[in-house]
Amino acid sequence: MKVQVPPLIKRNTALFALSQSFTGAGMQFTYGFGPLMVLSLTGSAGLAGLSVALIGVSRFAVAYPMGKITDAYGRKPGIYLGLVLAMVGTLVLGSAMLVRSIEMFVGGLLMFGMGMNGAQQMRVAATDMFPPHMRAQALGYVALGSVAGLVMSPLLVKIASVVAPAHGLDPLGLPWFFLPVLIASGMILISFVRPDPKTIGMNL
Repeated sequence: MKVQVPPLIKRNTALFALSQSFTGAGMQFTYGFGPLMVLSLTGSAGLAGLSVALIGVSRFAVAYPMGKITDAYGRKPGIYLGLVLAMVGTLVLGSAMLVRSIEMFVGGLLMFGMGMNGAQQMRVAATDMFPPHMRAQALGYVALGSVAGLVMSPLLVKIASVVAPAHGLDPLGLPWFFLPVLIASGMILISFVRPDPKTIGMNL
């Protein structure tokens, strides 16, 4: 028997997918720019894998605390916390390239990674709102937003490559300063999700 999804749940799912398209754009930078930033800051190709390792560490570090927070207070507070942490991380990463500090880079990437991995609670939140046999479908909707984010990343890189040389800025650092606008847009979209998906899940 086909299950009719209530309009409220459809709206919330669409908001999560749209938010993911904005907030997910920055994750592409960690894999594309990360090794280049390490090479630029240290001059060592042997350390190029440091950025990917830091993302792995950040995922491990944030998983359990974020789960505890969202179970206790709801999905939206956890998502907000993750996005705020990611936003701070972007500013630290951009600044690291300005002052040429590998220490700032490490700290900024850990913050950004923990924030973005914590914000993956969007996927959990989406599945909360659907019955078990439809949760994979709900996850697919949010993942579709990540694909849209892939389009935004090259645009930001292109803008940075044009603007940075004209102002004497590092083209690897400037794109990070663009990301807070996208993350803030994603947070605004999340604010329209109501009620909290955890509440919906408990009353399916």
